[in-house]
Amino acid sequence: MLLIRAIVRPEKASIVMKSLFDAGFPSVTKMAVYGRGKQRGLKVGEITYDELTKTMLMIVVNDADKDVVVQTILESARTAP
Repeated sequence: MLLIRAIVRPEKASIVMKSLFDAGFPSVTKMAVYGRGKQRGLKVGEITYDELTKTMLMIVVNDADKDVVVQTILESARTAP
């Protein structure tokens, strides 16, 4: 058994969860976290926010299902073209 943790943008969380459900993996734990990715924070006027709201999804899967789950998450959480 493996614990897979994925940190995604909040607007992608429901899309990822639906994709996992459709792939046969309905059990997911979801929590709000703070951090930053490649965007390196956000600047609004003179204020810089180094950490942004993210969503962490955790799912426990059999070893054999790891690749399917990881690929499902990567495809559904992708933000770049």
